[in-house]
Amino acid sequence: MRVIIIGAGTGGLCLAHGLKKAGVDVALFERDRTPRSMLIGFRVGISPDGSKALHSCLPPEVFAEFVRTTARPVRRINMRT
Repeated sequence: MRVIIIGAGTGGLCLAHGLKKAGVDVALFERDRTPRSMLIGFRVGISPDGSKALHSCLPPEVFAEFVRTTARPVRRINMRT
């Protein structure tokens, strides 16, 4: 069986890794031509359950990179008027 995944966002990439881990042939397609074109200035929130799902699907080195690049919680906010 071959599965085609449209969209290389967090969900699509995690699904691709999980299916590959299960021995399924996967083709992943993304509309953006380069990873740099996706840098548009927003962040994605991932719940503790989502983090557990990523941990179970991703290869250890990829999950380690996810943890390494995760933003730390904000401790304070400075505002100027």
